[in-house]
Amino acid sequence: MDDILRQDKFAVIYARVSTKGQADSGISIETQLNVCRQWCGRNGVEIVGEYHDDGVSGTTNDRDDFGMPIGTVVSKQPNYLVVYDSSRLTRKGPDELNRLKNVLDMYRCDAIYVGYGGLSGNSEVALHLDT
Repeated sequence: MDDILRQDKFAVIYARVSTKGQADSGISIETQLNVCRQWCGRNGVEIVGEYHDDGVSGTTNDRDDFGMPIGTVVSKQPNYLVVYDSSRLTRKGPDELNRLKNVLDMYRCDAIYVGYGGLSGNSEVALHLDT
């Protein structure tokens, strides 16, 4: 995991649940945020923004806070977008996930999936899990 960390360490965090049942099943917004914060703390990564959407499907980009972490990537250029797993970003399929990763790549920002043990979204394992 340390090999993905660069010298300047800044992150934006995003969490999402689509249903109350999902929130009650142990991956609530607060659980996701806490796991993301813990990963940042363990790795000496400063958090420059935290955003979440509660009760909104990942099959749409029309979410209240979804644009905020992307805006933070553009304006503050953090090294990492830290999420629980790739499904928190989108459930629109691999094409949409790849589009989002391309945007992150343009700004030299790596998606980190803390629910997968801190995998980089560009790692071979994560790419396999994403499909």
